[in-house]
Formats: sequence, C-alpha cells, structure tokens
Amino acid sequence: MRFKKYVYLGFISFVLFLGLNVYQSRKSVDRMHALRAIPKEERDSLEWLLRHFHQDSSYVLFGTKPMAFAFLKREEVFRAQAPGVYEVMDSITQYHIHNFVGLKGWEAWEKYKHLFASSNFVLLQNSEPNLNTLYLINKREFLKTVEEEIDLFKKVLGSHITPQKVLDQCLTSKDVFEIALKGNHALLGVLLGFGRHNAELFARRNEIMHKKALMPSSGFATLEEEYAYLDAKLQSFTEEESEEWNSLGLTLPCFAADLDHPETQKLKMKYRKQFKEIVQKYKGADFLEVTLRQFAFNTSTS
Repeated sequence: MRFKKYVYLGFISFVLFLGLNVYQSRKSVDRMHALRAIPKEERDSLEWLLRHFHQDSSYVLFGTKPMAFAFLKREEVFRAQAPGVYEVMDSITQYHIHNFVGLKGWEAWEKYKHLFASSNFVLLQNSEPNLNTLYLINKREFLKTVEEEIDLFKKVLGSHITPQKVLDQCLTSKDVFEIALKGNHALLGVLLGFGRHNAELFARRNEIMHKKALMPSSGFATLEEEYAYLDAKLQSFTEEESEEWNSLGLTLPCFAADLDHPETQKLKMKYRKQFKEIVQKYKGADFLEVTLRQFAFNTSTS
C-alpha cells in the first residue's frame, strides 16, 4: 500500500509539474504575441531602453548579479564641443538625441510593463530634476547577497535590518542609493555584484577622494599614501582580455577590482561562465523578445 501511495504521489507531482510548464509556455506565447502587436516605434524605443544598460542587466536577468543601474539625463547643459547635429540639438532643445530616445523608451515601458509582470525582476526609476536613474533588480539574488553580507548591512543601516527590509526600502524609496542605502558605496558595490572586498576598497578610495576621511587606515602614514595605494590596486575587472565576439557587444561587467584577490578571481570565473551562457541565449534571436521573456519568467524569490 505504501509503495502505491508513493507512486500515486509521484504521478500527481509529475502532472502538476507538466501542467505548470504548459501554463508557463502558453503565457510566454501570449506575451510574445502582445509584444509583436506593439507599434514599431514604441517597440524600437523599448528595445533601445533595454539595450541602454544591457551590459550589466544581462547578468541580472540571466546570472547572479543582484542589481544593475543606468542613467538617463533629462536635460543637458549645452556643450560647445558636441559634434555636428548634437551641438545643434543641444542649443535648441537642451536634449541629447540618445537621451530623448531613452525617455521615449521609458514611456513605452510604463505603458506596456503590465504585459511582462514578474515576481522576481523589477525595473524601477528614481527621478531627480535633471536625471532619471533606472534600476533592474533580481529579488532572489538581492536577498541572497544581503543575507551573505548581513553584518555589513547592519553596520550601515542598523541592527534591526533584514534582507527583506533592505529590498523593500530599495523598491519603495525615491532614491535607492542616497536614501535606502544611505549613500554608502560599499553597500551599493555589493548589490551590484562587485564583491565585498572590491566594494569596500572602492568606497574607501571614494571617501578619501571626496575629503570625507579624516585619518589614514592602519599601515599608512597619510591619506595621500593610502589613496595612491588604493588607486594602483583597483584596476578594470574587464581588462583588455579577448572575449568571444557577439552581436550584443557584451563584455564582462565593468567595475574597479583588486585583480589579485581570491574573491575577484572567483567572480571572474563566474562571470565568464555567465557571459558564454548569455551570448548563447541571444544568438540568432530577437533581442527584445529574449529579454522580455526572461524578465517575465516568474521565478520564486523564496
């Protein structure tokens, strides 16, 4: 009897699993039909918006990067060195053409985002007078990363903080960096997937550079000496290495890193693996469809 019970439960589980996959497949097809029905101009604007910061956001959607961000400047001070048509456009409208297209892309996203609702991914905007900051968040990886570095988050945000509270603050705040993360570059770097060691080195260099540090760290005679050490230690994570050519123009994530540190070397291996997987996902496929299909894939955050 017990054996029959296990067989029965196994069969029910299989049917539910199969049904869920069929349901998700049908939803995916419906979303793609809806996407193709969007007018071409709006679809093109939407694609531009998502391509605008795909270098980092691809690792959020398909990898383990908790978060990525990009800027859209709403107004530009006229710059005389701007070449040709940009100079004319700036002098007349105060807009750069590519920023204007980006803003149109955000308008298209706001109009159609209900078609691609996700339980795991969030695309949000923080607005300032002349600047829009877009954030793409992978909630599952966000929570996991905060949990792994909870001591650092508690040190900055308070002993009461939990991974879910950090996420909620970022999702509801008018300014993710300045308000939710209290302007702390170490927390931001960790959430951007740069690794704690690199994030803390960058934060310390930034602190010295902006005259927020009063005393040098142990082992340094002056702040100038410490800054010179940090500036030499932090190098480009992407380096000048040869990556597989791809139509996306995708590279490894770009950030300042201590290339000799074990944490950075682990990150390099992880992101190289994800790089190859992402390139394969987009190979010969429609960029917008692949991106939005993944965005709308409802992965549990638990």
